[in-house]
Amino acid sequence: MRRVLAQLALAALAVALPGIARGDAGRPVPGAVATGPAQARPAPGSPLLGALAVPPGDRARLAAAIARERALNPAAFAALRALERSLGSIPAGRDGRLDVRAALRPLGHAAVLPVLERLALAGPEGEALDDPRREALATALLEAVGALRDERARPVLAAVVARAGGRLEEVRAAAGGLARLGADTDLELVARLARSGGARGRAGVEALGALRRPATIRTLEALLAEAGSEDDARAVVRAAGDAGNAWAWLTPALAGSGEGGRTRAAARALVERAARTWPGLAREAAKSARVIDG
Repeated sequence: MRRVLAQLALAALAVALPGIARGDAGRPVPGAVATGPAQARPAPGSPLLGALAVPPGDRARLAAAIARERALNPAAFAALRALERSLGSIPAGRDGRLDVRAALRPLGHAAVLPVLERLALAGPEGEALDDPRREALATALLEAVGALRDERARPVLAAVVARAGGRLEEVRAAAGGLARLGADTDLELVARLARSGGARGRAGVEALGALRRPATIRTLEALLAEAGSEDDARAVVRAAGDAGNAWAWLTPALAGSGEGGRTRAAARALVERAARTWPGLAREAAKSARVIDG
């Protein structure tokens, strides 16, 4: 039955990606922007994220899980290869960047191990992608696997967040995925990123909004106290609004936790404090308060 479902998912994916049959790999990728001077193209088969410092034990367990899944569900791996051949036919998301989540949705969690393999162990087969296409695909796959809230992705997401000098788009996507997992270790790592300053730090603050727990609000309170500019404080206010989002706390994943009331009350108090401390944020604080109040 599992194999039949995988074949059906692959068929659905082929419908979602009309360029598969044409093999139009030369078309532009939405959101692929070249950054910096041209570099030597990575060899075919190299992971999209390059040399990623995944702990050896986690890497070995991931490789073993991928080998088992490939034997049980080869259609999921074939689906990812089909997606890679059709990057030019995938419509851009609302922000103009490559978004593969809709294309992978028919596979559900069966997409996790093929995606993690591409990101951290073995890259696309055949002709090597140029840098803009590799970067766009890596970011899109990080966003897709992070949205699935699958704990098997934790070692890869954590390695991206911890890596110094990684691309901002990749760090932002990985931090958001790690925050959705929501464990203490995830909060610790994303909070450390949030304190790193600059654009990376703000990406970490933004990600904290997806980690909806009372401990997150305590972290945001500390970040508000440490904020050195109105922009830093604004990022905290927005994250507090996300963390206390009334509609999010009605979802089955959160409603039964018993933490909604405390988290939302603390988030509401935080945005009010931010408006008093930073008068220029009054409008932003009011917007976050409305999100929290529902």
